[in-house]
Amino acid sequence: MLFDGYARSTALLARNLAGNAAPVQSLSGFLQPRLRDFPRVASIMASGEYRDEEDAAPDLKEDVEFGLGRILDGIEILIANRTGRPPGSGAVSG
Repeated sequence: MLFDGYARSTALLARNLAGNAAPVQSLSGFLQPRLRDFPRVASIMASGEYRDEEDAAPDLKEDVEFGLGRILDGIEILIANRTGRPPGSGAVSG
């Protein structure tokens, strides 16, 4: 269920962002006042430094891989905590 939700939300985001910069600008406008406690992040967002100048379209492949990696990291920690094995110790028998 976790992977299904991630895949669906990522696909929806990709479809909504395809060829349209307006959502990115809207998101920036929404986040800007909420980033008062994170001035460096706010300045990066305001300047556009976080965007690749050669390819203005978001590279969702890297974002998907990063997000999927974090989900799998969390599952690994959960399994390690439940089995008493350290993370990365190999296959877990069930």
